Order: sequence, then structure tokens, then C-alpha cells
Amino acid sequence: MTTPSRQTNYFNIGLFILVGIALIISAILLLNNQKLFSKTTYIETYFNESVQGLSTGSPVKYRGLDIGYVKNIAFVDEVYHHKMLSTPPYNRYIYVNMAITSSFLTKPPHKLKEPFATEEINKGLRVKLAQQGLTGNAYLELNYVDPKANRPLPIIWEPAHYYIPSSKSTLTHLTENTQSILDELKGVKFSSAFAHFEELTKTTNQVMKKTDQLLSRSQKKITYIVDNLENISHNMSLLTEQAKGYPSQMMFGNPPPELNPHNL
Repeated sequence: MTTPSRQTNYFNIGLFILVGIALIISAILLLNNQKLFSKTTYIETYFNESVQGLSTGSPVKYRGLDIGYVKNIAFVDEVYHHKMLSTPPYNRYIYVNMAITSSFLTKPPHKLKEPFATEEINKGLRVKLAQQGLTGNAYLELNYVDPKANRPLPIIWEPAHYYIPSSKSTLTHLTENTQSILDELKGVKFSSAFAHFEELTKTTNQVMKKTDQLLSRSQKKITYIVDNLENISHNMSLLTEQAKGYPSQMMFGNPPPELNPHNL
């Protein structure tokens, strides 16, 4: 039979164990889910492109630094109701809601309130879909781009949260540029280009043939001239030798005949 004091000890031990377990669970939740206890600001954007690789919980970054996570992804007509949402381009829009847990957009000078939001959007603040290496997973990147080259998508509803427009992803830009090049190549008349090329080849061959003929004739003339020069050089050598042996002959001609005294 247990005494009251022993029962009290058992109760205290059990209570201590329960309190310890509760503290451990609270610490784990606090460390792993700090975003539940922080001040959260919600912003939304819309994409008119594939969001492959993006999912609930995907990181939201500002110039590489984590500032939040993706809260919800859906079709726009699942979130807003408007008779025009069933028509292009609105029926292709993807709605993305982001939870910003960083103080980046919740304190001055970047506090996400009017007129800051409008001013920063006009300066080029956009949300872009980016890839995390080769894993296939995606995240959202907030950054400043050229506002003229990245105009906001047209919308016909009032956003329920702070709205930051999206810009096209690098992959979409690459795909569009590649398609543009292919479209331009389709417009090139290759048959006409090849015909001109064949014409050019024929003309080039004719020019080369005439050049060969001209060089052949010139070579014959050059050979004749060289032969004449050799003859002239040989004659000059003979003349020089004679001049060395009979210099007077070169100056005065042949010598006079010798006198015979018997003929005087």
C-alpha cells in the first residue's frame, strides 16, 4: 500500500516529465517555424508563363537573400471573380501569393505602403521566376529591372494584397528569342539565295579561267624577254673580253697594214 507522500512524489515526477516534453516540443516548433511567430506581409503577383518547379513553400528572395516563401499558387479565376477572366489573356494568368517574413518590406525606408509600392514599381521592382541550379526547383526573385522593357501585365481586378508585377523569366526570354530567330529564318528564301550562290560560283570560275589564260600568255612573254636578256648578257661578256685584249681596236678600229720597204 502506497503512502500519500509516495503518491505525491509520483505525481510530481509525472508532471515534471510532461512539462519537459512540452518545453522540448515548443522549442522545436519555435526553431523550425519562426515564420509563424514573425510579422508577415503578404504580396501577390501574376505570371503569364509556366511556373514549373514552383510550389507552396518555395523561397522568395531579394537579390539572393531569403525574405519569405510562397503561400499559395492558383489560377487567377480561382481567386478573383470577374466576367472577363474567362477571356485571353486573363484566363492564362497564374496567381501567386507570397508571405514576406523579413523586415525588408515591413520597415522604413522599404515599407510596402503607398506611395512606396507605386514608386518602387515605377523604378522597376519586379518578381521573377528563377531556377535553383539543375534540380528543377524554382524560387521567386525580387529585383529591379528596366521598367520600360518589363511592363506590368494588364489586370482588371483589385488585388487583395500588396501587388508587385512580374517580369519574364530568363528561360522564357531565351525561348522567345530562339523562336524569333526561327521565324526570321523561315522568311529567308534559301532557294533564291542558293541560285545567287550558284551564279556567283559560275562567275568566279570564269574569272579564274580568264586569269589563268592571261597568266599563261604573260608567262610566254616573260620567257621570251628572259631569253633575250640572256643573249644580250652573253654578247656583252664577249664584247668585254675583246675590249680587254684589244683596247685600241675598240677605240680606233683595225690597225693599219705593216709597211714593206721593197714596195717604197
